[in-house]
Amino acid sequence: MFGSMIEKAVHKSQHCQRNWDLSKSIPEEDLQVLETSITACPSKQNYVLYQPWMITHRETIDKIYHATDGFMLPDGTSKTNSQTLANLLVVFVESDAYWDQLPRNKEVLESKQSGKEHPSVEVQRNLAIGIASGYLNLTASLLGYSTGCCTCFNGHDIKTILKTNKEPRLLMGVGIPDKTRSRREHHKEKDFVFPTFNKEMKAIRIVD
Repeated sequence: MFGSMIEKAVHKSQHCQRNWDLSKSIPEEDLQVLETSITACPSKQNYVLYQPWMITHRETIDKIYHATDGFMLPDGTSKTNSQTLANLLVVFVESDAYWDQLPRNKEVLESKQSGKEHPSVEVQRNLAIGIASGYLNLTASLLGYSTGCCTCFNGHDIKTILKTNKEPRLLMGVGIPDKTRSRREHHKEKDFVFPTFNKEMKAIRIVD
C-alpha cells in the first residue's frame, strides 16, 4: 500500500502545474518539511553548493514571475512561465560556502584566492541542485501539493530582485492547484494552454 502511494505521488510530480489557488497558503509545518527536503538531501561530501531561497512574499514572487518571459512559441513570440506564481516559490542559487568545507592546503587556498572553481564543481553543483529539486518535487507531491520547475528566466533581473550577486540556477513553484482549471492553462492568460508530452521510458535491468 505504501509503495503504491509513492508511485502515485511520483506520477503526479511529473506534471508541471501552471495555475494556482492563491486564496490559500501553505501552513508553516509543511514549509518546514519542504525546507528539510532541500537542505538535508545528499550532495557530494555534503558540500554546500547552492543556497535555496523559499519565497512566499507575493510582491517578490510577482517580480520574479515577470523575469520568466522565455517560453518560446513557434511564431517567435514568448510567454511567461506561470508555474512561478505558486503559493511558494523556491529559487536555487549558487553558493560558494563549500570553500569553507575544503581542506586548508596550499592548492585550495590558492584556488580560492584566484576565485576560480575546479571544473568538477560545476558538475557537482548541477547534480546537487538536481537532487534537491527532485526531493522537493516528490516531498511536495506526498504532502498533496503540485509543482512546476522553470529554467527560462532572466538571471540578472532575479539577482537584482533578490539583492544577491550569486547566480540563480532553477526556480520551482510549489503550491495548491486551481482545481477549476486545466493544470496547463496559464495562470494569468486563460486562452493560452501550455503544450505537454508523454514520457515513455523503461529502465534497463541487469538481473541474475
